[in-house]
Amino acid sequence: MITHKREKGNEPNPQRFKMIGETKQFIEKDGISTLEYKVLCEIFYPSVTSPYGYTIGRMIILTA
Repeated sequence: MITHKREKGNEPNPQRFKMIGETKQFIEKDGISTLEYKVLCEIFYPSVTSPYGYTIGRMIILTA
């Protein structure tokens, strides 16, 4: 592995191993699976189409 110098202000978190050990408790409660959002806009664009005529390109704009 290549070693590198630490950046100033980016010291190791002394609680990191404790936090890693507690990850299993929070993995189903935190993050994307529990995020509440509202779809503001859904845009379909015909950048690429399949041979079946379906539009593949799509952009969804969300707000939390």
